[in-house]
Amino acid sequence: MFKEYLNAIDKKTQNFFKKNIINNSNFPFYLNKTEIINETNNFCFFSHTILHRPEDNLPNPINSNLYPFATNLLKKLSKKFKFKFKKIFRICLNLTINNGKEKSDVHLDHNFEHKQLIIYIHCDDLKSYTCIKKDNKIVKIKPISNKVVMWGKLPHYHIVPKKGFRLVLIYTFI
Repeated sequence: MFKEYLNAIDKKTQNFFKKNIINNSNFPFYLNKTEIINETNNFCFFSHTILHRPEDNLPNPINSNLYPFATNLLKKLSKKFKFKFKKIFRICLNLTINNGKEKSDVHLDHNFEHKQLIIYIHCDDLKSYTCIKKDNKIVKIKPISNKVVMWGKLPHYHIVPKKGFRLVLIYTFI
């Protein structure tokens, strides 16, 4: 399963992202040294975890006041693009800048069955593709703002932006 939707986010949501995240110098992002569970590969990026992974085994996985906004957004997208979900496993904003690496490591977000949805909020370098390994081929996703991409449990990685930054909102769910 692989789906791509252009112009996926309404103006109100786009403005929310700009006002409350992109143009808000007080919005908290935290340094991560890996995108792979239980490993350190020195691939540095910044994130804002909205809902922790189930693998983190936290009594309260909700980690941000953006949780209601993010869950409502997923509900709107599921209605608009006619997909269903039963359980959300993870919600996270990832902010990537040029960290000296060419690309992230190939990874899966979970070791169990899941679907993944990415909303491209901002990207200064349109060559910082998301690359999905499917059927012994690489599917390259151009990081266009306001695009939504969804796929099943497939290995993936992304090219690091050479200039500016790339901001995505990631959901995993079933």
